[in-house]
Amino acid sequence: MHQGDGQAETRQTAGQHRPCAHVLLTDEALVARDLGRYLFVLVKYLGFAGFETFLWGDRQTRSKIEAGKWAGRLLDQSDVRLMDLAGNTVQSEFGPKDIVIYSSGGDQIGPFQGLKQIELVKGRKLTLQPSSYDVLFPYMLHPKYYADGRHLKTASWRRGRRNIGLFFSGNYDERYRNPDILSKFGKLQRTAILERLLESLPKPSVFRASADFSSELAATRLEDRFVFVDNLAGFRVEKSRWLETLAHCRFFLACPGVDMPLSHNLVEAMSVGCIPLTQNGDYFDPPLRDGYECVAHEGVDVVDRAESALIMGEEKIAAMRRHVIDYYERYLSADAFRRRALECSDQKIRLGLNFMPKEGLF
Repeated sequence: MHQGDGQAETRQTAGQHRPCAHVLLTDEALVARDLGRYLFVLVKYLGFAGFETFLWGDRQTRSKIEAGKWAGRLLDQSDVRLMDLAGNTVQSEFGPKDIVIYSSGGDQIGPFQGLKQIELVKGRKLTLQPSSYDVLFPYMLHPKYYADGRHLKTASWRRGRRNIGLFFSGNYDERYRNPDILSKFGKLQRTAILERLLESLPKPSVFRASADFSSELAATRLEDRFVFVDNLAGFRVEKSRWLETLAHCRFFLACPGVDMPLSHNLVEAMSVGCIPLTQNGDYFDPPLRDGYECVAHEGVDVVDRAESALIMGEEKIAAMRRHVIDYYERYLSADAFRRRALECSDQKIRLGLNFMPKEGLF
């Protein structure tokens, strides 16, 4: 990342430079805690679309960015520049495709007034209604997959052999028993979902993966089984093989995270054509449809819905997989963000952040 050093850094002349995105970071929340993931992915999306990004903040912005796990990674990007709102003069001559991105509620866009504006609207999904935004920033793959370029391989992995029926691998220690998931959002916690399935599914339908999971995956037909990788017993899919492993699965059990109903693995599954079994289809815009882009459950019926997935016919599964891939490409991919937000003809759009923080963060 380059530190801005004056007027020359911000001067833009049409036809001579890449389009620029000016991101105003006067809202500390954008560089703090988990919301820094959104900022990281947003800037990566801008880079994929050909933009050079200028991050504008006060003198404390650099330290705040450095303190964030993912916001801090922006400091390593060659097409990102950190600018001091007080120390750098903004020129009024911008390129025709330049944009300004800012948070609602207090940011002053000042000299960027004439650019296309993207206003970031934050809020819990329970209060962030469709009428409050024009485009919903899609929940995304984990930021690491955009950082290392593995998001580009999802299309090739979709052609993998689907020899696993319903799959789950992930953390499920006591943090995932958080009662807020149920009381605040009305969603069954990850631990409760797993306990119901492991206790109620017929024993022959459950396959507990051992430490030698990779060889079992290659050698075993598990199309009618719930494959459970027991992290608490020390078994887990290698991080480098996660997306590739999901591509072997027909269905993925998408459970809530610690503090919010959504988890990256739901979108990661969809990216490789794996159909999610989820209670969170209404957290997407447009909502995921039961029998098309997901198998929906309401918590109490998760066992019945899992059993229905395991006996589903090949033709129906193939049709749902096509719907899942089409939905991902239309609404969740980096290219979808470019089409829906960056290429929108409106001079100003409200970009809703699909984020459910802990109580009191905002």
